[in-house]
This record gives sequence, C-alpha cells and structure tokens, in this order.
Amino acid sequence: PASDLVNKRGADLENISDKADKMLTGLINEGVVDKIAVTSGYRDPERNARVGGARYSKHIDGDAIDLHIGHYTDAQKVAVLEAAIRHGARGIGVYPGGNSLHIDTRETAATWGYSPFGKYQGVHWSKQPAWAQPALKKLFGE
Repeated sequence: PASDLVNKRGADLENISDKADKMLTGLINEGVVDKIAVTSGYRDPERNARVGGARYSKHIDGDAIDLHIGHYTDAQKVAVLEAAIRHGARGIGVYPGGNSLHIDTRETAATWGYSPFGKYQGVHWSKQPAWAQPALKKLFGE
C-alpha cells in the first residue's frame, strides 16, 4: 500500500486536513520516489512554538507537511516538488541546506526559504535553488 512508502518520523499525519491528506496521498501515489520521509504534519500551537514554527503556520491548521529531501538527487527533488504542486501545494518553503521542503495547501502561491531577512520571509522563486526554480516559476504563472 501507498502508506508503506511513508516514513512518518514522529509527524502527526492523523490530524492533517483533508486537503493536505489529498496532497500527500497524490504525491505518494505518483511514486516519484521510493520513500517519502515526512518530518512534520499537524502541530498544535504549543508544539509549533516549541519547534520554532511561524506564528501563523499552516501546520497549526493541519494544512502543511514538511518532507526530508536531503537524500534525494536534484532530479528527485524536482519530481517531488512538481508532484506536490500537481496535488495542491501552493505554499512552498525550501530551507537552507536543501534538506527540508515545506508544502502546504494555502489558496495563494507563496514561497520562502533562502532569505537573509529571516527564515519565514517570502523569497521570489528566482532566488530559490536552481532545481526548484522551473516548478516555482510555473506555479506563479511566470
């Protein structure tokens, strides 16, 4: 089953929203990588604060999932990002070091990550890692 492809790493996936569940299920069912490592799903406000999450994090609403992608090639990272977008991801956080990818189901496209202004500041898609830029450019309709 598709659930065998997910390593939850302590992530709370039981309390994610229907939209986030559909996004993750679609990503898994596409089979773009052998194993998906989810590091975070739903977080209550207290846990979100403890882990340094953004004040209005989509994790609190159950609409976000963080994936560990450090072990993927750039081509695999592209495949995961493109599949996530096809299945509803609109908020994309690519974190320094390239090991973590945040995907969420907000209504309006947004991206952040490699910013000298703070870890949750928006960053134009063209400032993201080269592997992510084509998918993000398409997401933003540019």
